[in-house]
Amino acid sequence: MKSFAQEPSLKRVLQKIKNLNETELTEVEAVVDSLLNAKFESFMNEFAHAVGLDRPLLTLVKKGRRRKAKKD
Repeated sequence: MKSFAQEPSLKRVLQKIKNLNETELTEVEAVVDSLLNAKFESFMNEFAHAVGLDRPLLTLVKKGRRRKAKKD
């Protein structure tokens, strides 16, 4: 499998972007924003799952109260 070379790809994309008008650039920006938002949402979902935020909040609170009661 060929390794990904970022610099040549960026140069090709930059050359193509230089020829676009304002409306087309706005569309490209919207697509890039949607891709970045999807990546961020995926990351946040994975993070939430890793720290246990997929469980109901009440179960997390109950555990905290039990621990405090045992300490007293």
